[in-house]
Amino acid sequence: LPNAALVAASCASAGSVRGYDELFPANPSVVFERRQYPLLQVQATELGGVKDDGALEESPQASEALKEEEELEITWGHEAKGSVVVHGSWDEWKGPLHLSKRSDGKWAASLNVARSKLPAQYKFIVDGTWTVDQSLPTAGDGYGNQNNLLVGGHTVKSEVTGPDLLVNTLSGMLSVKQILNMLHHKLGCEGYTEIGVQFLADDVLAVERRAPDTDRSMWFVVRSAFWRQRLGDRLADGTAVLEIDGAISHVHVAATLFVSDEHEAKFKEDPQSLKGLDCFLRVHSSIGEVADLWQEGSSTKLRLTRFPPGSVLVFSAASAEETRRHAAVMQLLSAGEIKRPLKGLALHELNYLLFSCSAEELDRSNGERGAYDVPGLGPLAYCGLLGVCAALDEARFQCLEAELLDSPVAKNVRQGDWLIRCLATRLADMPGLEEVRAWLEKAEALISSGPRQLAPFYFDLLVPALCAAAGEALLQASSTFVVTCSNGSTLV
Repeated sequence: LPNAALVAASCASAGSVRGYDELFPANPSVVFERRQYPLLQVQATELGGVKDDGALEESPQASEALKEEEELEITWGHEAKGSVVVHGSWDEWKGPLHLSKRSDGKWAASLNVARSKLPAQYKFIVDGTWTVDQSLPTAGDGYGNQNNLLVGGHTVKSEVTGPDLLVNTLSGMLSVKQILNMLHHKLGCEGYTEIGVQFLADDVLAVERRAPDTDRSMWFVVRSAFWRQRLGDRLADGTAVLEIDGAISHVHVAATLFVSDEHEAKFKEDPQSLKGLDCFLRVHSSIGEVADLWQEGSSTKLRLTRFPPGSVLVFSAASAEETRRHAAVMQLLSAGEIKRPLKGLALHELNYLLFSCSAEELDRSNGERGAYDVPGLGPLAYCGLLGVCAALDEARFQCLEAELLDSPVAKNVRQGDWLIRCLATRLADMPGLEEVRAWLEKAEALISSGPRQLAPFYFDLLVPALCAAAGEALLQASSTFVVTCSNGSTLV
């Protein structure tokens, strides 16, 4: 399994055979073998995380992460004669937190910490001596001191979606190979042209494939299984912590494959069909089952915890810059931000924002500006937001999904910021739309700060959202007849 993951991570053509994927003890002869493979009932599998158009999927637990406080527990699992006390950054290192000895011999205490204070640093005072627990996550404080790190259950984990594989339904490692093959194809098609390798331990390897155009990465972390004592789960002392630029966005697969001596001894050839060894393939349901995560500055730290030989962990990550940009876009799209500049606008102002044909625009600008002319498409129907949105809708209707980025509107947005700049600057001719213009200028800054390959995605996310909000404001500002009939009347 680790070897299969490393092959999937490679920048090269790759292939396999069922004999390898189903753990045959010996390669079947391609000349003399007459038995057939048994038929498989394979279900379609889809990758999550980063969509083909560049969208980052939102975590289903996102609302949970918005809670103000989190109840956490701190434990000391080593010897102590009389007392264990903790001081931490959650209260500026002021009040001591006294730990009590439990029946299992460990010292523990619970506390509520504001999520805004996480991750927090803390340090133990054991029998009057300041110390850290090296078996728990640690971090430096910038002054040469080392402290333990209190991560919290949702500080990082709640933002990580996945995995793509939750149930193993096929023989051997075929279920995982489905995911790995799809990822290998994705890496080749979407410009993941850079590769880097880190050794975390003698038998633990981390391979990063990075797409320079989109600043995204995919990581393959594997632990080889070449030792005879293959049940030893314990990682070697000194196994390095993996540092990831930005944030982990999605886990594709986390799994462990184990083939014991007993599995090999019990294997018997089937005279009718080709079958491989029995095995134990454990599919993990979350990244928290194999590793601890915490944020440190703009980086994410990953410490493997339960990662036996024969394990793989594959995940996607977004750079710190992309994570900040995505958060800024989500903030701009929030109900408060998008409705605030539209509040109180008159019908003629909303009409100008949404519509205005070319003749009206030429008249208002003294002949300097008409409808925006998209190369390969022609002038837009309206100079306002609905002219752009109509062109985007037409592109979706006429183009296949793979062709959308080559449509005239998407190509124009990818090549430069002229279209959104035109939408913003034209609002200077209508007093009262200053706040809407400022919103569009923020959107332009976000689009221009990212990779040009992602510009059409962010444009299509931001501009239609403002258009929809403006359309809703137009209806609400209309007469009672229009408001009450807008949902049921084809005329209105």
